Amino acid sequence: MSQTIVFETTNEEEILSILEKEFQKLPQDGIIFLNAKHNFFPVLKKFQDKYWDNFSWNPLANGIEVWGGELKKIQKGSLSNDSIMLFMGADHFRCDELYAECENALSSGDTIVIQEMFRAFKTSILRHFVMEEEILFPVFEDLTGMRQGPTMAMRMEHEQMKNAVTDMETSLQKKDFKRAGAVGEMLLILMQQHNVKEEGILYPMITNHTLDMHEELLKQLQLAV
Repeated sequence: MSQTIVFETTNEEEILSILEKEFQKLPQDGIIFLNAKHNFFPVLKKFQDKYWDNFSWNPLANGIEVWGGELKKIQKGSLSNDSIMLFMGADHFRCDELYAECENALSSGDTIVIQEMFRAFKTSILRHFVMEEEILFPVFEDLTGMRQGPTMAMRMEHEQMKNAVTDMETSLQKKDFKRAGAVGEMLLILMQQHNVKEEGILYPMITNHTLDMHEELLKQLQLAV
């Protein structure tokens, strides 16, 4: 079950009231797609204060013309039982799925669909990098003193992928779908190689070093933008 809410009001209390009312009606695994022409994301912090362990949030558009994302009702308690490794691994999988949808859109040649799918993919992968570079990596580095180790290597790979995303976006703006597809194939290889390293080495290390701050980190990751 899914539905879409478009927030016309900019009043945060009204937005929160609408969101809570519709969320309470949702069955487990139900999804609400939230959209607005203004940044309503700060309201989600107030929503999180009451429901943090009962929903997942995935932004699909972040700024300029539209803000939006997917809010899913999950079994209460399931998020707090996730490890950092499981949470971040699931986000890798989600980014991979969004890239596949973007690739399928490229094959269709439908410009509007391509733009929507690329925007969702770009928003998601850049958010993933924020989760790591602004939340997880600094905590890990402070706890271990390892600033020149795996996190530095992952940051360097992030820059490669960010450059590829920018290159792909430029190609799409020029409607050079062939080049966009070629850049995307290169990006996919980088993502796959990168994910193996993080899931096999770095995430287990981060998980083991942050057990006493597990819940607080998950809350920060949940609403990362």
